[in-house]
Amino acid sequence: MSNDLEEYKDIYINDMRDHLQNMNRSLVELEQDTGNNDLINEIFRAAHTIKGNSATMEYNEVAHLAHEMENLLDKIRNKEIDIDQPIMDVIFESFDVIESMIEAIAENKDIIEQKELIEKLVSVLDKTQTNGGVQKNGGIQKNGGIQKNDDKIGEIELSIDELRCASKAVESGENVYKITVTIDAGCGLKSAKATIVIRNLEKFGDKIAVYPPETTIKETNPGTFHVILASNADRDILKESALAVSEISDVEIKIFEGEKEDETEEFDLDSLDIEEVAQESVTPPVVQVTENTPLNKIPVNQAAAPTLTIQNIRVNIHQLDILMNHVGELLINKVGLEHTISKYDSPELAESVGHLSRIVEELQEDIMSIRMIPVDHIFSKYPRIIRDLSRSRGKKVKLVVEGGDIELDRTVLDGINDPLVHILRNSIDHGIEMPKERLAAGKSDEGIVKLKASREKNHVIIEISDDGAGINPDIVMKSALSKGVISEDEAAAMCDDELVSLIFLPGFSTAATVSDISGRGVGMDVVKRDIERLGGSIKTYSTPGEGTRLKLKLPLTLAIIKGLVVKVAGQIYVLPLNNVFESIKIHKDQIKMVDKKETCLIREKVIPLVRLSELFEAKSNLSDDNYFVVIVEHEERLVGLMVDELVGQQEVVIKSLGRSLGRLPGFAGATIIKSGTVALILDINSLLNTLL
Repeated sequence: MSNDLEEYKDIYINDMRDHLQNMNRSLVELEQDTGNNDLINEIFRAAHTIKGNSATMEYNEVAHLAHEMENLLDKIRNKEIDIDQPIMDVIFESFDVIESMIEAIAENKDIIEQKELIEKLVSVLDKTQTNGGVQKNGGIQKNGGIQKNDDKIGEIELSIDELRCASKAVESGENVYKITVTIDAGCGLKSAKATIVIRNLEKFGDKIAVYPPETTIKETNPGTFHVILASNADRDILKESALAVSEISDVEIKIFEGEKEDETEEFDLDSLDIEEVAQESVTPPVVQVTENTPLNKIPVNQAAAPTLTIQNIRVNIHQLDILMNHVGELLINKVGLEHTISKYDSPELAESVGHLSRIVEELQEDIMSIRMIPVDHIFSKYPRIIRDLSRSRGKKVKLVVEGGDIELDRTVLDGINDPLVHILRNSIDHGIEMPKERLAAGKSDEGIVKLKASREKNHVIIEISDDGAGINPDIVMKSALSKGVISEDEAAAMCDDELVSLIFLPGFSTAATVSDISGRGVGMDVVKRDIERLGGSIKTYSTPGEGTRLKLKLPLTLAIIKGLVVKVAGQIYVLPLNNVFESIKIHKDQIKMVDKKETCLIREKVIPLVRLSELFEAKSNLSDDNYFVVIVEHEERLVGLMVDELVGQQEVVIKSLGRSLGRLPGFAGATIIKSGTVALILDINSLLNTLL
């Protein structure tokens, strides 16, 4: 790749990932509905764009493979080939290889020409010739047509030096061309395309001006731009050179001096007096400059730039992380400032601080909303995973997705991808039965796996369910006993739900054989740990013979949360409000012992109690007989945390404990509260998992 294209690499990669994601989804849908012309056209357009952009960026290996894939899709689109399973397999294989190539480019690795796969694609195309098909050209086709586009920029601004260059070119016998280039509206690399076109045109003459300027083109990605070129080349050659770049929809060339044609506009350079122009006022009168305005009538340095409206921009996620960190620091200082100002009686200062606080809060909300991403961003990848896994296991499985528009913070979304993939793998391997088994059980031979996202207060709920064999508690118990996970006495005392929850223990598996998908006893414990690291929880519901449902409860965000500040043995801690059900005050007489554990009856419910002071091996400062209890929700049951004092609620910024401490069990991080004190943030799920 040339050095002048290096700056477009990130744009190219992001653009390709978007196209690949859409193509992946469409391919899975096409396999189920091979006659859907809209899907075929969508996949064809994606392959065409991948080819064109890759060729522009000089990734010829990607462009070549995408081109052959495009040829095959073109024959399918033109009804010259009927889609069958072998054809779908080779298309999927081509997609996978292109995807791996793009990721290799992103990681600065070498990409290798896929000769065998290209030969396989060509061989499919060759077979169609006997059926009347026409073989496409094996090279990358150039756009030879001109699609007219009336959305043109008419204004041009030329400096004195540029006017002088144009005049000298005409005096020396050269033509001065105004070349207007229009790029396809759907092109994701407009600035890169413009750069290549300009570079191609420079081979045929001297570039006098580019409008908008090249720096502006790189920043704004305009759909149309102009090049003023002094050249002896024929107009057709210049047009062909510009059209050689893919996704160029229109090239219009006008000769401003030289041979005169009816449709040709001219520069009136003969009467141009450069010295006179140079002596004009620094602030010339503003006039409307159009294509019909003679060159010597264009005011020098007149700002006549077109209005460009940019609706969307790409921002590196690392920049958003930095911005979020700055907002977090602002929030910490805002809280400290509010605490400080409360000590002084100054209405003016209080008003200013209040105004500042509102601005910081609005900024925080804006940044948080920017970081929110629909879960469909990862859900869209799963139909392909289900398709490949079910085929490898000889099963028929359909994935149903709901709630893809539900949004999660980018950090949370990244963290749940691997757990969800593992759960889906288990649904295929352990849950869904073989077609014959399903038919014998009175079910359809095709299993259903359902992935659903929904919003619940300050949480997002993701449920993964299947209509498979379910989890048999007796089989789980026998496996647990054989592995020594539980004793016979413990097994006898456990209910079915508790037995099913044993699947989350490290090294536990009920699989009779080890497959490439599951059965090694590595996975569900990691799934639970990863979910809890995100401040979430996971619960399993299963009915033998009917299916299994796993419910993930996740926080909307991890960066900035609302917390309940409490004091225990003189130390300050923060409980995430997402976990807090309510806080109450009880008398010591309300505490009862059940199975040697402290409990309290609250609204006809027996709530187990945990003294945080004893848990942290610290001496409580309480001297009276009343206790503050914060009731939290843990795995769909309520637990009471006994604390010394309720300090109040506060928005807190979660800070890592650092590499030296790592992630301590029971703690999600640290923060700074209003008084400026550092407080530890409790991780309720991991904290209570060690106790209950």
